[in-house]
Amino acid sequence: MFLIYLVVSLPIILYFYIKWRYSYWQNKGVFTIEPVFPAGSLKDVKEGKILYFDFYKKFYLELKKRGLSYGGLYEMMSPVLVPVDLELIKNIMLKDFSHFSDHGLYVNEKVDPLTGGLFLLEGEKWRNHRAKLTPTFTTGKMKMMFHTLAACSKGFQELLKEEVKKNEAVFIKELLARFTTDIIGSVAFGIECNCMKEPNNEFRTQCSKAFSITGKFKRMLHHYSPKWFLKAISFKQTDENVEKFFFDLVKSTIEYREKNNVYRKDFLQMLIELKNTGTVTDEETMKTSTHGTSFLTLNEVTAHSFSFFLAGFETSSTTMSFALLELAMNQDIQEKLRKEILEVLKKYDGDITYEGVQEMQYLDQALQETLRKYPPIPLLPRICTKTYKIPNSDVLIEKGTIVKLAVEALQNDPEIYPSPEKFDPDRWSPENSADRSNFAFLSFGEGPRLCIGMRFGKLQAKCGIITILRDYKVSLNEKTQLPVQLNPSFITSVKGGVWLNMESL
Repeated sequence: MFLIYLVVSLPIILYFYIKWRYSYWQNKGVFTIEPVFPAGSLKDVKEGKILYFDFYKKFYLELKKRGLSYGGLYEMMSPVLVPVDLELIKNIMLKDFSHFSDHGLYVNEKVDPLTGGLFLLEGEKWRNHRAKLTPTFTTGKMKMMFHTLAACSKGFQELLKEEVKKNEAVFIKELLARFTTDIIGSVAFGIECNCMKEPNNEFRTQCSKAFSITGKFKRMLHHYSPKWFLKAISFKQTDENVEKFFFDLVKSTIEYREKNNVYRKDFLQMLIELKNTGTVTDEETMKTSTHGTSFLTLNEVTAHSFSFFLAGFETSSTTMSFALLELAMNQDIQEKLRKEILEVLKKYDGDITYEGVQEMQYLDQALQETLRKYPPIPLLPRICTKTYKIPNSDVLIEKGTIVKLAVEALQNDPEIYPSPEKFDPDRWSPENSADRSNFAFLSFGEGPRLCIGMRFGKLQAKCGIITILRDYKVSLNEKTQLPVQLNPSFITSVKGGVWLNMESL
Protein backbone atom coordinates (compact mmCIF):
# COMPACT_ATOMS: atom_id res chain seq x y z
CA MET A 1 0.00 0.00 0.00
CA PHE A 2 2.86 2.36 0.82
CA LEU A 3 4.30 1.90 -2.66
CA ILE A 4 0.91 2.53 -4.22
CA TYR A 5 0.48 5.76 -2.23
CA LEU A 6 4.00 6.78 -3.17
CA VAL A 7 3.43 6.22 -6.89
CA VAL A 8 0.10 8.07 -6.76
CA SER A 9 1.63 10.93 -4.76
CA LEU A 10 4.71 11.49 -6.90
CA PRO A 11 2.93 13.38 -9.73
CA ILE A 12 1.18 15.57 -7.15
CA ILE A 13 4.46 16.28 -5.34
CA LEU A 14 6.15 17.05 -8.66
CA TYR A 15 3.29 19.37 -9.66
CA PHE A 16 3.53 21.41 -6.46
CA TYR A 17 7.34 21.47 -6.64
CA ILE A 18 7.24 22.89 -10.19
CA LYS A 19 4.54 25.39 -9.16
CA TRP A 20 6.67 26.47 -6.17
CA ARG A 21 9.79 26.71 -8.32
CA TYR A 22 8.01 28.80 -10.94
CA SER A 23 6.80 31.26 -8.32
CA TYR A 24 10.33 32.46 -7.43
CA TRP A 25 10.20 35.78 -9.29
CA GLN A 26 6.48 36.37 -8.81
CA ASN A 27 6.86 36.06 -5.03
CA LYS A 28 9.59 38.72 -5.13
CA GLY A 29 7.52 41.08 -7.25
CA VAL A 30 10.00 40.85 -10.13
CA PHE A 31 8.74 41.13 -13.71
CA THR A 32 9.00 37.83 -15.58
CA ILE A 33 7.57 35.87 -18.48
CA GLU A 34 5.03 33.23 -17.51
CA PRO A 35 6.99 29.96 -17.45
CA VAL A 36 5.80 26.73 -19.07
CA PHE A 37 7.21 23.38 -17.97
CA PRO A 38 9.74 22.05 -18.92
CA ALA A 39 11.35 24.95 -20.88
CA GLY A 40 10.42 27.66 -18.36
CA SER A 41 10.50 31.09 -20.02
CA LEU A 42 12.22 29.64 -23.12
CA LYS A 43 9.15 27.96 -24.63
CA ASP A 44 9.45 29.96 -27.88
CA VAL A 45 13.17 29.17 -28.07
CA LYS A 46 12.50 25.45 -27.66
CA GLU A 47 9.82 25.57 -30.38
CA GLY A 48 12.22 27.33 -32.77
CA LYS A 49 10.23 30.56 -32.93
CA ILE A 50 13.17 32.69 -31.78
CA LEU A 51 16.90 32.18 -31.31
CA TYR A 52 18.25 31.94 -27.77
CA PHE A 53 20.31 35.15 -27.88
CA ASP A 54 17.55 37.04 -29.69
CA PHE A 55 15.16 36.01 -26.92
CA TYR A 56 17.41 37.63 -24.32
CA LYS A 57 17.72 40.72 -26.49
CA LYS A 58 13.94 40.95 -26.78
CA PHE A 59 13.54 40.54 -23.01
CA TYR A 60 16.18 43.24 -22.37
CA LEU A 61 14.28 45.69 -24.61
CA GLU A 62 11.01 44.83 -22.87
CA LEU A 63 12.55 45.65 -19.49
CA LYS A 64 13.89 48.95 -20.84
CA LYS A 65 10.50 49.77 -22.32
CA ARG A 66 8.89 49.23 -18.91
CA GLY A 67 11.53 51.37 -17.21
CA LEU A 68 12.75 48.45 -15.09
CA SER A 69 16.28 47.94 -13.77
CA TYR A 70 16.09 44.16 -13.96
CA GLY A 71 13.81 41.24 -14.63
CA GLY A 72 13.67 37.51 -14.04
CA LEU A 73 13.46 34.46 -16.31
CA TYR A 74 13.38 30.71 -15.88
CA GLU A 75 15.73 28.48 -17.86
CA MET A 76 13.92 25.20 -17.40
CA MET A 77 13.38 25.44 -13.62
CA SER A 78 16.37 27.66 -12.78
CA PRO A 79 15.65 31.32 -11.94
CA VAL A 80 17.80 33.77 -13.94
CA LEU A 81 18.28 37.45 -13.04
CA VAL A 82 18.68 39.77 -16.05
CA PRO A 83 20.01 43.22 -15.06
CA VAL A 84 19.71 46.13 -17.51
CA ASP A 85 20.49 49.16 -15.35
CA LEU A 86 24.14 50.18 -15.74
CA GLU A 87 24.55 50.97 -12.05
CA LEU A 88 23.23 47.53 -11.08
CA ILE A 89 25.52 45.91 -13.63
CA LYS A 90 28.42 47.86 -12.12
CA ASN A 91 27.45 46.63 -8.65
CA ILE A 92 27.35 43.01 -9.80
CA MET A 93 30.65 43.16 -11.68
CA LEU A 94 32.63 45.48 -9.42
CA LYS A 95 31.21 47.00 -6.22
CA ASP A 96 29.54 43.82 -4.97
CA PHE A 97 31.80 41.43 -6.86
CA SER A 98 32.19 39.18 -3.81
CA HIS A 99 28.54 38.16 -4.27
CA PHE A 100 29.00 37.33 -7.98
CA SER A 101 32.62 36.22 -8.31
CA ASP A 102 32.01 33.01 -10.28
CA HIS A 103 30.74 32.26 -13.76
CA GLY A 104 28.80 29.28 -12.48
CA LEU A 105 29.85 27.01 -15.36
CA TYR A 106 30.74 23.34 -15.07
CA VAL A 107 34.29 22.56 -13.97
CA ASN A 108 35.59 19.24 -12.72
CA GLU A 109 39.38 19.15 -12.66
CA LYS A 110 39.47 15.64 -11.22
CA VAL A 111 37.77 13.88 -14.14
CA ASP A 112 38.11 16.62 -16.77
CA PRO A 113 41.40 18.44 -16.06
CA LEU A 114 41.26 20.69 -19.15
CA THR A 115 38.25 22.48 -17.59
CA GLY A 116 40.65 23.93 -14.99
CA GLY A 117 41.47 27.05 -17.01
CA LEU A 118 41.11 30.52 -15.51
CA PHE A 119 37.75 31.31 -17.15
CA LEU A 120 36.02 28.37 -15.43
CA LEU A 121 37.81 28.35 -12.06
CA GLU A 122 35.88 29.54 -9.02
CA GLY A 123 36.34 30.84 -5.49
CA GLU A 124 39.70 30.97 -3.77
CA LYS A 125 41.41 28.90 -6.44
CA TRP A 126 40.38 31.41 -9.11
CA ARG A 127 41.69 34.29 -6.98
CA ASN A 128 45.04 32.56 -6.41
CA HIS A 129 45.54 31.69 -10.08
CA ARG A 130 44.36 35.09 -11.28
CA ALA A 131 46.98 36.75 -9.06
CA LYS A 132 49.69 34.41 -10.39
CA LEU A 133 48.75 34.84 -14.06
CA THR A 134 48.19 38.62 -14.11
CA PRO A 135 51.95 39.40 -14.45
CA THR A 136 52.07 37.33 -17.64
CA PHE A 137 50.06 40.01 -19.51
CA THR A 138 51.89 43.21 -18.61
CA THR A 139 53.05 45.67 -21.30
CA GLY A 140 56.56 44.21 -21.04
CA LYS A 141 55.26 40.68 -21.64
CA MET A 142 53.12 41.88 -24.57
CA LYS A 143 56.22 43.35 -26.18
CA MET A 144 58.12 40.14 -25.46
CA MET A 145 55.54 38.01 -27.26
CA PHE A 146 55.01 40.46 -30.12
CA HIS A 147 57.78 38.89 -32.21
CA THR A 148 55.49 35.87 -32.69
CA LEU A 149 52.67 38.10 -33.97
CA ALA A 150 55.05 39.90 -36.34
CA ALA A 151 56.47 36.64 -37.70
CA CYS A 152 53.01 35.12 -38.20
CA SER A 153 51.84 38.34 -39.91
CA LYS A 154 54.54 37.83 -42.55
CA GLY A 155 53.38 34.24 -43.03
CA PHE A 156 49.82 35.51 -43.31
CA GLN A 157 50.94 37.97 -45.98
CA GLU A 158 52.26 35.07 -48.07
CA LEU A 159 49.08 33.05 -47.51
CA LEU A 160 46.96 35.96 -48.74
CA LYS A 161 49.09 36.30 -51.89
CA GLU A 162 48.48 32.65 -52.75
CA GLU A 163 44.73 32.97 -52.14
CA VAL A 164 44.36 36.14 -54.21
CA LYS A 165 46.17 34.47 -57.13
CA LYS A 166 43.25 32.03 -57.41
CA ASN A 167 41.00 34.94 -58.41
CA GLU A 168 38.11 33.46 -56.40
CA ALA A 169 35.92 34.59 -53.52
CA VAL A 170 37.88 34.38 -50.28
CA PHE A 171 36.30 32.65 -47.26
CA ILE A 172 38.12 34.97 -44.88
CA LYS A 173 37.23 33.23 -41.58
CA GLU A 174 39.16 30.12 -42.66
CA LEU A 175 42.31 32.09 -43.45
CA LEU A 176 42.05 34.10 -40.24
CA ALA A 177 41.55 30.93 -38.19
CA ARG A 178 44.77 29.48 -39.63
CA PHE A 179 46.55 32.75 -38.83
CA THR A 180 45.36 32.88 -35.22
CA THR A 181 45.98 29.15 -34.72
CA ASP A 182 49.64 29.64 -35.65
CA ILE A 183 49.94 32.62 -33.29
CA ILE A 184 48.19 31.14 -30.25
CA GLY A 185 49.64 27.68 -30.84
CA SER A 186 53.11 29.17 -30.78
CA VAL A 187 52.50 31.40 -27.75
CA ALA A 188 50.40 28.95 -25.69
CA PHE A 189 52.13 25.67 -26.50
CA GLY A 190 55.54 26.75 -27.76
CA ILE A 191 55.39 24.95 -31.10
CA GLU A 192 55.37 25.95 -34.75
CA CYS A 193 51.91 24.83 -35.87
CA ASN A 194 52.33 25.72 -39.58
CA CYS A 195 48.56 25.79 -40.08
CA MET A 196 48.92 28.54 -42.68
CA LYS A 197 50.98 26.13 -44.80
CA GLU A 198 49.38 22.84 -43.68
CA PRO A 199 45.71 23.56 -42.93
CA ASN A 200 44.82 19.94 -42.19
CA ASN A 201 47.67 18.99 -39.85
CA GLU A 202 47.05 17.18 -36.56
CA PHE A 203 47.22 20.30 -34.40
CA ARG A 204 44.42 21.97 -36.38
CA THR A 205 42.37 18.76 -36.33
CA GLN A 206 42.60 18.43 -32.55
CA CYS A 207 41.81 22.13 -32.10
CA SER A 208 38.63 21.79 -34.16
CA LYS A 209 37.49 18.88 -31.99
CA ALA A 210 38.23 20.87 -28.82
CA PHE A 211 35.42 23.33 -29.54
CA SER A 212 32.56 20.88 -29.37
CA ILE A 213 31.17 18.22 -27.10
CA THR A 214 30.88 14.99 -29.07
CA GLY A 215 27.44 13.37 -29.24
CA LYS A 216 23.96 14.93 -29.21
CA PHE A 217 22.96 13.28 -25.93
CA LYS A 218 26.16 14.43 -24.24
CA ARG A 219 25.61 18.00 -25.45
CA MET A 220 22.03 18.03 -24.15
CA LEU A 221 23.15 16.59 -20.83
CA HIS A 222 25.78 19.31 -20.47
CA HIS A 223 23.41 22.12 -21.46
CA TYR A 224 20.35 21.16 -19.41
CA SER A 225 21.73 19.42 -16.32
CA PRO A 226 22.63 21.23 -13.08
CA LYS A 227 26.29 21.30 -12.07
CA TRP A 228 25.76 19.12 -9.01
CA PHE A 229 24.29 16.38 -11.20
CA LEU A 230 27.15 16.57 -13.74
CA LYS A 231 29.65 16.27 -10.90
CA ALA A 232 27.73 13.39 -9.34
CA ILE A 233 27.95 11.38 -12.57
CA SER A 234 31.58 12.47 -13.21
CA PHE A 235 30.59 14.04 -16.51
CA LYS A 236 33.50 14.57 -18.89
CA GLN A 237 32.97 17.11 -21.65
CA THR A 238 36.46 16.99 -23.21
CA ASP A 239 37.19 14.40 -25.90
CA GLU A 240 39.70 11.81 -24.65
CA ASN A 241 41.90 12.17 -27.74
CA VAL A 242 41.94 15.95 -27.43
CA GLU A 243 42.92 15.72 -23.77
CA LYS A 244 45.72 13.24 -24.47
CA PHE A 245 47.04 15.28 -27.39
CA PHE A 246 47.36 18.52 -25.43
CA PHE A 247 48.72 16.91 -22.27
CA ASP A 248 51.37 15.04 -24.25
CA LEU A 249 52.23 18.22 -26.15
CA VAL A 250 52.70 20.37 -23.03
CA LYS A 251 54.53 17.66 -21.09
CA SER A 252 57.02 16.94 -23.88
CA THR A 253 57.65 20.66 -24.52
CA ILE A 254 58.31 21.38 -20.84
CA GLU A 255 60.58 18.37 -20.46
CA TYR A 256 62.58 19.36 -23.54
CA ARG A 257 63.04 22.97 -22.42
CA GLU A 258 64.02 22.07 -18.87
CA LYS A 259 66.39 19.32 -19.94
CA ASN A 260 68.11 21.45 -22.59
CA ASN A 261 67.88 24.80 -20.79
CA VAL A 262 65.84 26.31 -23.64
CA TYR A 263 64.17 29.69 -23.06
CA ARG A 264 61.43 30.91 -25.41
CA LYS A 265 59.50 34.18 -25.32
CA ASP A 266 55.98 32.84 -24.96
CA PHE A 267 53.11 32.28 -22.53
CA LEU A 268 54.11 28.67 -21.87
CA GLN A 269 57.56 29.83 -20.74
CA MET A 270 55.93 32.06 -18.14
CA LEU A 271 53.79 29.15 -16.95
CA ILE A 272 56.93 27.03 -16.60
CA GLU A 273 58.47 29.80 -14.49
CA LEU A 274 55.33 29.95 -12.35
CA LYS A 275 55.40 26.17 -11.97
CA ASN A 276 59.02 26.18 -10.83
CA THR A 277 59.29 29.38 -8.79
CA GLY A 278 55.79 30.72 -8.16
CA THR A 279 56.57 34.08 -9.79
CA VAL A 280 57.20 35.63 -13.20
CA THR A 281 60.29 37.78 -13.77
CA ASP A 282 61.79 39.72 -16.68
CA GLU A 283 64.94 37.58 -16.69
CA GLU A 284 65.17 35.69 -19.98
CA THR A 285 66.62 32.50 -18.53
CA MET A 286 65.15 29.09 -17.74
CA LYS A 287 64.20 28.96 -14.06
CA THR A 288 64.32 25.54 -12.44
CA SER A 289 62.68 24.63 -9.16
CA THR A 290 64.73 25.34 -6.04
CA HIS A 291 62.00 24.37 -3.57
CA GLY A 292 61.51 20.74 -4.48
CA THR A 293 57.85 21.41 -5.18
CA SER A 294 55.67 22.73 -8.00
CA PHE A 295 53.66 25.94 -7.61
CA LEU A 296 51.56 24.83 -10.60
CA THR A 297 50.91 21.21 -11.51
CA LEU A 298 51.28 19.85 -15.04
CA ASN A 299 47.47 19.63 -15.17
CA GLU A 300 47.15 23.31 -14.26
CA VAL A 301 49.80 24.44 -16.75
CA THR A 302 48.07 22.47 -19.51
CA ALA A 303 44.61 23.75 -18.57
CA HIS A 304 45.77 27.39 -18.59
CA SER A 305 47.54 26.96 -21.95
CA PHE A 306 44.49 25.23 -23.37
CA SER A 307 42.12 27.92 -22.04
CA PHE A 308 44.32 30.71 -23.41
CA PHE A 309 44.39 29.00 -26.79
CA LEU A 310 40.62 28.47 -27.02
CA ALA A 311 39.85 32.04 -25.93
CA GLY A 312 42.40 33.70 -28.23
CA PHE A 313 41.98 31.58 -31.36
CA GLU A 314 38.23 31.66 -31.96
CA THR A 315 37.29 35.09 -30.62
CA SER A 316 40.07 36.93 -32.51
CA SER A 317 39.40 35.27 -35.86
CA THR A 318 35.66 35.89 -35.46
CA THR A 319 36.18 39.54 -34.53
CA MET A 320 38.45 40.11 -37.53
CA SER A 321 35.82 38.53 -39.79
CA PHE A 322 33.17 40.93 -38.51
CA ALA A 323 35.54 43.90 -38.84
CA LEU A 324 36.27 43.05 -42.48
CA LEU A 325 32.56 42.51 -43.14
CA GLU A 326 31.83 46.04 -41.94
CA LEU A 327 34.84 47.56 -43.70
CA ALA A 328 33.76 45.90 -46.96
CA MET A 329 30.30 47.46 -46.56
CA ASN A 330 31.72 50.88 -45.57
CA GLN A 331 34.37 51.75 -48.12
CA ASP A 332 34.89 55.27 -46.76
CA ILE A 333 35.82 53.89 -43.33
CA GLN A 334 38.06 51.30 -44.96
CA GLU A 335 39.93 54.01 -46.88
CA LYS A 336 40.33 56.18 -43.79
CA LEU A 337 41.70 53.22 -41.83
CA ARG A 338 44.05 52.17 -44.64
CA LYS A 339 45.44 55.70 -44.80
CA GLU A 340 46.28 55.59 -41.08
CA ILE A 341 47.84 52.12 -41.39
CA LEU A 342 50.08 53.08 -44.31
CA GLU A 343 51.17 56.35 -42.69
CA VAL A 344 52.22 54.62 -39.48
CA LEU A 345 53.89 51.69 -41.26
CA LYS A 346 55.96 54.17 -43.27
CA LYS A 347 57.41 55.54 -40.02
CA TYR A 348 58.63 52.04 -39.14
CA ASP A 349 60.08 51.11 -42.56
CA GLY A 350 57.01 49.07 -43.48
CA ASP A 351 57.35 46.73 -40.50
CA ILE A 352 54.51 45.89 -38.12
CA THR A 353 55.88 46.88 -34.71
CA TYR A 354 54.39 46.98 -31.24
CA GLU A 355 54.91 50.74 -31.02
CA GLY A 356 53.41 51.31 -34.45
CA VAL A 357 50.26 49.34 -33.64
CA GLN A 358 49.78 51.42 -30.48
CA GLU A 359 49.83 54.60 -32.59
CA MET A 360 46.93 53.46 -34.78
CA GLN A 361 44.09 55.20 -32.92
CA TYR A 362 41.48 54.80 -35.67
CA LEU A 363 42.27 51.07 -35.94
CA ASP A 364 41.61 50.73 -32.22
CA GLN A 365 38.30 52.57 -32.64
CA ALA A 366 37.26 50.35 -35.58
CA LEU A 367 38.06 47.21 -33.60
CA GLN A 368 36.20 48.53 -30.55
CA GLU A 369 33.17 49.30 -32.69
CA THR A 370 33.28 45.79 -34.15
CA LEU A 371 33.33 44.30 -30.66
CA ARG A 372 30.45 46.55 -29.64
CA LYS A 373 28.22 45.53 -32.50
CA TYR A 374 29.26 41.87 -32.51
CA PRO A 375 30.40 40.82 -29.02
CA PRO A 376 32.06 37.37 -29.25
CA ILE A 377 30.07 36.14 -26.22
CA PRO A 378 26.53 37.63 -26.39
CA LEU A 379 25.57 36.52 -22.87
CA LEU A 380 27.95 36.73 -19.93
CA PRO A 381 27.09 34.41 -17.01
CA ARG A 382 27.53 34.99 -13.30
CA ILE A 383 26.18 33.13 -10.29
CA CYS A 384 25.20 34.52 -6.91
CA THR A 385 27.72 33.08 -4.42
CA LYS A 386 26.06 34.51 -1.31
CA THR A 387 22.67 36.09 -0.64
CA TYR A 388 22.42 39.57 -2.17
CA LYS A 389 19.94 42.39 -1.63
CA ILE A 390 19.40 44.40 -4.80
CA PRO A 391 20.11 48.08 -3.94
CA ASN A 392 17.09 50.36 -3.48
CA SER A 393 14.71 47.41 -3.27
CA ASP A 394 13.53 44.68 -0.92
CA VAL A 395 14.45 41.93 -3.37
CA LEU A 396 16.82 39.26 -2.05
CA ILE A 397 18.71 37.08 -4.52
CA GLU A 398 19.60 33.74 -2.94
CA LYS A 399 22.88 31.93 -3.28
CA GLY A 400 22.95 29.79 -6.43
CA THR A 401 20.75 32.11 -8.50
CA ILE A 402 22.01 32.55 -12.06
CA VAL A 403 22.71 36.03 -13.44
CA LYS A 404 22.98 36.64 -17.19
CA LEU A 405 24.29 39.90 -18.60
CA ALA A 406 22.76 40.50 -22.03
CA VAL A 407 25.94 41.87 -23.61
CA GLU A 408 24.73 42.00 -27.21
CA ALA A 409 21.49 43.73 -26.20
CA LEU A 410 23.32 46.20 -23.97
CA GLN A 411 25.86 47.13 -26.65
CA ASN A 412 23.12 47.63 -29.23
CA ASP A 413 20.90 49.69 -26.91
CA PRO A 414 19.85 52.86 -28.80
CA GLU A 415 19.69 54.82 -25.52
CA ILE A 416 23.41 54.20 -25.00
CA TYR A 417 24.57 53.96 -28.63
CA PRO A 418 22.35 56.03 -30.97
CA SER A 419 21.65 54.24 -34.29
CA PRO A 420 23.32 51.07 -32.96
CA GLU A 421 22.99 49.28 -36.32
CA LYS A 422 25.39 51.83 -37.85
CA PHE A 423 29.09 50.92 -37.87
CA ASP A 424 30.71 54.09 -36.55
CA PRO A 425 34.30 53.95 -35.19
CA ASP A 426 34.02 57.61 -34.19
CA ARG A 427 31.84 56.51 -31.24
CA TRP A 428 35.15 55.52 -29.64
CA SER A 429 37.09 58.72 -30.19
CA PRO A 430 38.38 60.11 -26.87
CA GLU A 431 35.90 63.00 -26.92
CA ASN A 432 32.87 60.83 -27.80
CA SER A 433 33.54 58.03 -25.33
CA ALA A 434 34.88 59.99 -22.35
CA ASP A 435 31.56 60.16 -20.49
CA ARG A 436 30.31 56.66 -21.36
CA SER A 437 30.20 54.11 -18.56
CA ASN A 438 32.77 51.30 -18.72
CA PHE A 439 29.90 48.95 -17.97
CA ALA A 440 28.15 49.79 -21.25
CA PHE A 441 30.81 47.70 -23.02
CA LEU A 442 31.25 44.13 -21.78
CA SER A 443 32.83 42.26 -24.70
CA PHE A 444 35.74 41.37 -22.40
CA GLY A 445 33.77 41.51 -19.18
CA GLU A 446 34.62 44.07 -16.50
CA GLY A 447 35.81 44.31 -12.92
CA PRO A 448 38.10 41.70 -11.32
CA ARG A 449 37.10 39.07 -13.92
CA LEU A 450 37.94 41.29 -16.89
CA CYS A 451 39.44 39.03 -19.58
CA ILE A 452 43.11 38.64 -18.67
CA GLY A 453 44.12 38.16 -22.32
CA MET A 454 42.17 41.16 -23.66
CA ARG A 455 45.22 43.13 -24.75
CA PHE A 456 46.81 40.17 -26.48
CA GLY A 457 43.56 39.31 -28.29
CA LYS A 458 43.15 42.87 -29.57
CA LEU A 459 46.80 43.01 -30.56
CA GLN A 460 46.63 39.93 -32.78
CA ALA A 461 43.35 41.09 -34.33
CA LYS A 462 44.98 44.41 -35.22
CA CYS A 463 47.96 42.63 -36.79
CA GLY A 464 45.62 40.60 -38.97
CA ILE A 465 43.63 43.63 -40.15
CA ILE A 466 46.82 45.61 -40.84
CA THR A 467 48.24 42.75 -42.91
CA ILE A 468 45.13 42.65 -45.10
CA LEU A 469 44.39 46.34 -45.54
CA ARG A 470 47.97 47.38 -46.30
CA ASP A 471 47.92 45.34 -49.52
CA TYR A 472 44.28 44.78 -50.46
CA LYS A 473 40.99 46.54 -50.95
CA VAL A 474 38.19 44.31 -49.68
CA SER A 475 34.59 44.22 -50.87
CA LEU A 476 31.72 41.82 -50.26
CA ASN A 477 31.33 38.86 -52.57
CA GLU A 478 27.82 37.78 -53.54
CA LYS A 479 28.34 34.55 -51.55
CA THR A 480 27.95 36.58 -48.34
CA GLN A 481 24.33 36.32 -47.26
CA LEU A 482 22.64 39.69 -46.77
CA PRO A 483 21.12 40.87 -44.53
CA VAL A 484 23.64 39.38 -42.15
CA GLN A 485 22.29 36.69 -39.84
CA LEU A 486 24.14 35.32 -36.83
CA ASN A 487 24.61 31.67 -35.93
CA PRO A 488 23.10 30.63 -32.57
CA SER A 489 26.35 29.38 -31.06
CA PHE A 490 28.30 30.15 -27.85
CA ILE A 491 30.65 32.41 -29.84
CA THR A 492 28.94 34.68 -32.39
CA SER A 493 29.58 33.99 -36.08
CA VAL A 494 28.03 34.89 -39.44
CA LYS A 495 25.56 32.46 -40.95
CA GLY A 496 27.01 31.24 -44.26
CA GLY A 497 30.35 32.91 -43.54
CA VAL A 498 31.97 36.15 -44.73
CA TRP A 499 33.12 35.92 -48.36
CA LEU A 500 35.29 38.73 -49.73
CA ASN A 501 36.68 39.99 -53.00
CA MET A 502 40.29 41.04 -52.44
CA GLU A 503 41.82 43.46 -54.90
CA SER A 504 45.60 44.07 -54.80
CA LEU A 505 46.59 47.70 -54.34
